[in-house]
Amino acid sequence: MPLVKSLYEPFEKIKSQGMEIAVPVEKLVMMISEKVISENPGYVIRAYADEANREILEVKIIEVLDYGRFYYRGGRQELIDRIFDFMFGYGALQKYIEDEDISDIDGTAYSEFSITRNGVREPVSIDFGDEKTFGTYCRLVAVRNGGFLNEDDTHCRITDIKRKLR
Repeated sequence: MPLVKSLYEPFEKIKSQGMEIAVPVEKLVMMISEKVISENPGYVIRAYADEANREILEVKIIEVLDYGRFYYRGGRQELIDRIFDFMFGYGALQKYIEDEDISDIDGTAYSEFSITRNGVREPVSIDFGDEKTFGTYCRLVAVRNGGFLNEDDTHCRITDIKRKLR
């Protein structure tokens, strides 16, 4: 189903009780991930530990998508891939982390990001939808890598040994 999008960020539609609500895709990914994690924590843990269990988790994600009638203009599989990137990787930042030409990724607000590619800083289009969603994402990344963020301490330096990131 084709959707109209703003000039600045991709918006997706959520169909709920006969209504359509447009949200930024990263917020949609966060909402679905939260639902899947809260309803199926065992599946998430097993999928993190064992690649074979990801197929089982994917079935659970599809059940949530179907039940909530969630739609993404990029297609179901791309949305599922984004959910897996969010749960087990770095979500919206994943493609920048995997790009070896990028040395820095900076986020100063939920919709203000830049990267340094080959020594040149450039803005990128990432939007978490609101400060709460962005804060949840930042805390998740910090905790996953042995850090801690709260209202009083909003900065922390973390190291992801698996991906050789700091």
